[in-house]
Amino acid sequence: MKIRAFLALPLDDTARDALAWRAEALRGLDKKGEIRWTPAENYHLTVAFLGDILHADVPRLEQAVAAQLADQAPFTAHARETSFFPFNARPRLVLALFAVDEAILRLHRRVIAAVRQAGMPVEKRAFTPHVTLGRVRRRGVPWLHLQPEPLDVGLPVERVNLYRSDRDREGSRYRAVFSAGLSGDSV
Repeated sequence: MKIRAFLALPLDDTARDALAWRAEALRGLDKKGEIRWTPAENYHLTVAFLGDILHADVPRLEQAVAAQLADQAPFTAHARETSFFPFNARPRLVLALFAVDEAILRLHRRVIAAVRQAGMPVEKRAFTPHVTLGRVRRRGVPWLHLQPEPLDVGLPVERVNLYRSDRDREGSRYRAVFSAGLSGDSV
């Protein structure tokens, strides 16, 4: 059996509430419903998108992720701005962009190493740490060309979760399959 999966940082209540508050302010500008807003309970910061993986491979991936994170200390990631992405005339996403610093890059490299160690393919796309607040339904909407707005939200990074993505009529639902702590413990 296959599951659609990704490795991501869960948000604590403080970060989730702060980002939801910002998304709500932006939603007020969306008078015609041109953006499908992400429910706050689905907020996460993807570290590695895996796509469809075999459920039987999950234990090997869990072991590899826990081993890679065994000596990485917890840290705080910082959301610096809300913006539209890509940064051109046809944005597709509304994002909370996070600072790219050595701690988050080290975490990303270790998670990618774990994915490779587990024998899974690695996504080729460049890593841009962000939380998706909404997806643009149709591109080329003029009001979307707003300037990025500063944001200062700290996200304590203590765990990496493997999430399973299931789609239904209301959209995607994410469920944690396992959680690996930055000290190497796993649940």
